[in-house]
Amino acid sequence: ASINIPEGVTSIGDYAFSSCRSLASINLPTGVTSIGESAFSSCRSLASIDLPEGLTGIGDEAFRDCSNLTSIHIPEGVTSIGGHAFCNCSSLTSIDLPAGITSIGDYAFFGCSSLASIDLPEELTSIGGEAFSGCNNLTSFYCRATTPPSCKVNPYIPSSATLYVPIGSKAAYKAAYYWKSFTIIVEMDFNNN
Repeated sequence: ASINIPEGVTSIGDYAFSSCRSLASINLPTGVTSIGESAFSSCRSLASIDLPEGLTGIGDEAFRDCSNLTSIHIPEGVTSIGGHAFCNCSSLTSIDLPAGITSIGDYAFFGCSSLASIDLPEELTSIGGEAFSGCNNLTSFYCRATTPPSCKVNPYIPSSATLYVPIGSKAAYKAAYYWKSFTIIVEMDFNNN
């Protein structure tokens, strides 16, 4: 099934499409600024969704258990990813995180076992507990922040992954809680990539 949300809608409410198991695609119009808690959770047939420009918030568990979702582009303007937002999206192979995201919630990408790399913006200041637990195929982790984002509880980024950080910030990551557990930390010039 496919749904087109009409123009004029500004938010997708909590649990709006939760457990719509045959929902394969949805079109959200420009003007939607928030996606509520569990809005699309357990939509197991949802393979793709285009998030509109102007979106500012993705609620807790918004796409939890969308096991068929393969990629998602998060538009600029979103500043935080809610807890469990993409938890158990086991087919997710790529996610585009825009500049401006400052926090990633607890368990945000928990169980995203097909995710091989992730690129975090330089504005990121905090990563929630177990945010990347179960992302066992994560081999490349790009963190553009010159100051290591705080991790109050272990985010469970596989320490076997290569951590890429801005030039001049390797020592800060080597000294920071959790980040120092990475065996391979490589400095790179993000301005030329």
